[in-house]
Amino acid sequence: MSIVAERSGRAGALVQVEQVPPAQVRRPHLDAVDVVRVAMIAGVLAVHVVAYTTNPQDLVVGAANAILHVNREVFFFLTAFVLCYSYGSRHGWSLTSFWKRRYLFVGVPYLAWSLLYFVADGGPYRPWSAPAHRLLADLLTGTARYHLYFLLVTMEIYAAFPLLLWLLRVTRRHHGLLLAVSLAVQTAFTGTLHYLRDAAPHAPGLLGAWMRNPDPVVFSYQLYLVAGGIAALHLEELAAWVRDHRRTVRLLVVGGLAAGLASYVFDHVAGGMDAAAAGEVFQPMMAVTTAASVLGLFALGVWWADRGPQRRLRRVVRAGSDATFGVYLAHPLLLQGLLVLAAPLASRMVAGEIPAGVVLPLDLLVVVPLLLAASVAAVAWARRTPASLLVAGRRQLRRRAAAA
Repeated sequence: MSIVAERSGRAGALVQVEQVPPAQVRRPHLDAVDVVRVAMIAGVLAVHVVAYTTNPQDLVVGAANAILHVNREVFFFLTAFVLCYSYGSRHGWSLTSFWKRRYLFVGVPYLAWSLLYFVADGGPYRPWSAPAHRLLADLLTGTARYHLYFLLVTMEIYAAFPLLLWLLRVTRRHHGLLLAVSLAVQTAFTGTLHYLRDAAPHAPGLLGAWMRNPDPVVFSYQLYLVAGGIAALHLEELAAWVRDHRRTVRLLVVGGLAAGLASYVFDHVAGGMDAAAAGEVFQPMMAVTTAASVLGLFALGVWWADRGPQRRLRRVVRAGSDATFGVYLAHPLLLQGLLVLAAPLASRMVAGEIPAGVVLPLDLLVVVPLLLAASVAAVAWARRTPASLLVAGRRQLRRRAAAA
């Protein structure tokens, strides 16, 4: 029996609708996920803007990064959540069709943007064999730009999705235990990277290769894929719990983020790590700050969906959500142009001549919103052209949809 959310006497009450064969069911659109997507893409832009306009060894910058770095994990959580929400209760769907569609909408823009960023980096282009080898290496490792590893991992997730879905189904009565085991594995992995920084890269064979370059490897994020899948399969229970425990949710969010900052201070003061290392992505405390961020954003999304925002406002948020993939792909190019235009000022910021207490508010309150607005505008224009697939990984909008 399919379930949809409907506003009634109690916001977000659930009602049952006519039974439909599972293979034909298209799950209801989740307004809450739109809010999470928009918030996360703003967070990703914030991470990259801060990285290129501040001194990485500044203690305040390191503290900001310790929180902002959760965006990576939250996006992988969201990827697994959306996939399991869409396919977890369906039967008879074609894996071949799934892969064809998914790899088309990720693989084509990956190739297009890798080539574009390769060209944006400039020459030399002679002898031709050197740039050809460089481009091939970029395509294989996702290094044409610092953010393209995400697309490689996404394609790995698509390949592993049948296995993830099978695992969630066979452990459906033991999801708590599965999550605990996944957390233990993630903690051991990130603890090794974070606290055994000198020994981890020298591990033998494939393990050592993974430790030296964990960013583009899907297993580096297994906890967030498992957690995202479990959340999707228990969506109704989670939403009900969030609605009934709003005060507890606020305390957990604040406590989780505070724990992340406390861990950062501990690693810097007691562990002797510099600011960049203490606030890095791969560390055990990231699981806590990610959980707090996911919980807070989900609660915000549930509140947004329950209150029934005006139709026009909902359409704006949904359009922003639709543009997030294109914004993710395009924003480093726009940021590169902005940094070229503001090179003298940016160099002073990076050198620490301008205090981080001044730079961070400027970045978060001015630069990030402007960059986000420019990226959304560029993607919205591209979505109305035949370049939509290349630029945004989406089919071209029809005139009626574009007008709406």
